[in-house]
Amino acid sequence: MPKKKREYLAFSNRYMFGRVMLNEAICKGVIETVLGIRPTRIEYLNSEQVLEVDPQSRGIRMDVYVESDNEVFDIEMQVYSESVLGRRMRYYQSTIDANLLGKSENYRVLPESYIVFLCVDDPFGMGHPVYTFERSCTEDSTIDIACGSHWRVLNASAWASEHSERLRHLLRYVCNGKVNDDPLVKAIDTEVAMVNKDDVWLDNIWSVSTLQNEHKMELNHWKRIAREAKQQGIEQGIEQGIEQGIEQGEERSGRLVDALLDAGRFDDLKRQCNDPSYRQTLFEEFGL
Repeated sequence: MPKKKREYLAFSNRYMFGRVMLNEAICKGVIETVLGIRPTRIEYLNSEQVLEVDPQSRGIRMDVYVESDNEVFDIEMQVYSESVLGRRMRYYQSTIDANLLGKSENYRVLPESYIVFLCVDDPFGMGHPVYTFERSCTEDSTIDIACGSHWRVLNASAWASEHSERLRHLLRYVCNGKVNDDPLVKAIDTEVAMVNKDDVWLDNIWSVSTLQNEHKMELNHWKRIAREAKQQGIEQGIEQGIEQGIEQGEERSGRLVDALLDAGRFDDLKRQCNDPSYRQTLFEEFGL
């Protein structure tokens, strides 16, 4: 039986990115290239780790979250532009910190944390290959608040203007998939090619992608209804309620996908993609 023809997944695909970064040597290499830090140790909580402060809070699904001896790193692959990127990073930071600090523990035990968004396009439109965000005092920039949190946003589309040769090569590869003699880029590309031959993993990923596409179509449908409602003069509160319902539905479905993947229930994952009633049964089974 001939193999299914699938689109070749690039490193910029978030699932491919998470899988490739499970290679410890590559993960260390990316962190060192982006931040100039060589982690002494890498500990994965798992790929696309879900963190939440309490059951009623909005959980976050991270592409790559790793801990070293004195640092934690959250590295996200971002293919599409997002207008609320800053607030998303703020929420990620707060959730990471809340999970790192135990009850009654001193704030001093919080490690240095680094949140990196590796964007295919320029999220700010200013043409910089790197955007670095550090908290500083407006009145006196010499004051160091020493909060230990560091944010960096990379713009792969501006790879040509990056001064660091290693980072330039990495950004170029994310942008257009071009491979050169850079050892890290070659290692990543080799790993990407190998993963693209893993039929079992690809079947599972395409099942998840199918579900996500369905939800995008549903999201667009309800957004269109919301716009029409607004045009017809229905109160703003109704439109906001629709938007909140969409957001909660997306989060709920994401939790179901994570639960099925963790349980290894790939057949159920595929079935619920095309069977809304069965999906509802699974929601009830997992208490979602």
